[in-house]
Amino acid sequence: PQWDLTEWILSINEFKAANTLLCEEGNWHVLTPYHSDIIFLEKTSDKGNDPLRVLVNKDWHKRRLVHSSEFPDGQGQYKSMVRLCGNPRRMEKIGNSIELGKFEIVAFV
Repeated sequence: PQWDLTEWILSINEFKAANTLLCEEGNWHVLTPYHSDIIFLEKTSDKGNDPLRVLVNKDWHKRRLVHSSEFPDGQGQYKSMVRLCGNPRRMEKIGNSIELGKFEIVAFV
C-alpha cells in the first residue's frame, strides 16, 4: 500500500484509551469566537471526569502562532499537549505560545 497508517492508528487508539473522556458521553463547548482562525473546544464529562481541551488551526493554507494571551480562561491547568495529526505518543510542554501547522489539531492533557 502507498500509505501505511497502522502505527498512527495504534497511537491514536492508545491516546483514546489513556483519556477515557474520549470514550464516554459528554458535551463539547466552543471557547473562542466562531469567526476566529483558531478554535478552542472543551469536552466535559457526564461522569464528572476532568475536561479535555482541543485547539484547531482552521486555516488550510497558513501556519499559526497562538500566544498565551489568546488562551481561554482555565487553560493554565493543562501542562502538556499532543499533536494528534503527528505523533500522539509524544507529549510536548505548553509554553507561552503554540506553533500550529496548517489545519493542525492539538489536544491538551
